[in-house]
Amino acid sequence: MKISDEGIELIKGFEGVALFTYRCRAGVLTIGYGHTSGVTENQVITQDQAESYLKTDLAKFEANVNKYDGKYTWNQNEFDALVSFAYNLGSIDALTANGTRSRSVIADKMLLYNKVGKTEVPGLTTRRKAERALFLKDCKTSTISISETSSSAVKESENYIVGTYKLTANLKVRMGAGTNYKAKSYSQLTKDGKAHATSAGVLKSGTRVTVSKIIKNGSDTWGITPSGYIALHYNNKSYASKC
Repeated sequence: MKISDEGIELIKGFEGVALFTYRCRAGVLTIGYGHTSGVTENQVITQDQAESYLKTDLAKFEANVNKYDGKYTWNQNEFDALVSFAYNLGSIDALTANGTRSRSVIADKMLLYNKVGKTEVPGLTTRRKAERALFLKDCKTSTISISETSSSAVKESENYIVGTYKLTANLKVRMGAGTNYKAKSYSQLTKDGKAHATSAGVLKSGTRVTVSKIIKNGSDTWGITPSGYIALHYNNKSYASKC
């Protein structure tokens, strides 16, 4: 999974951006959106560099949260909240007790990580409450009204955007956007794709996929995933719901 724009904005809002070196409350040299790796005294960066540092740093913390996805199957809101938590504190290993805690316990324990040493920091308290609220927020699915008319199908097709989707049916992964393209075999899928596919290479219903690009094909909508192209909306029917 990847953090959504909402999750990134949450992190940016609490971290703030600094284009020059400063020391955080823990005394660590920091720059950009809370970036600490390789920072030197009196360093000055551009906004573009700050964004680049953020993107690089996020990958590390996304990986940390994804490490526990096999146990919890995070929805997008949970994932975003935990990446923000990890970005601030380094990881979610202690928070999840290495994947042994329940979701409800994780949510409650979040609020305890609001101190530097033994001193409570109001800003951290506010951040933990915001992360917990996001963690507990329902991951709503798209409400799509299926219509037999082509004009309505085009309209509902426009509801699809880049992001994470949950498949509502078994789906073939194709070489391109359209049923005229050959379906991929199991061996052609990514490692993660194989973990959620049948031996014939068909992604199973309930699988979450990350769609990096939306392709319109008349009244149909296709999404590009790491494994290949899938039908999000085809022949007036929806095959995935947005998380």
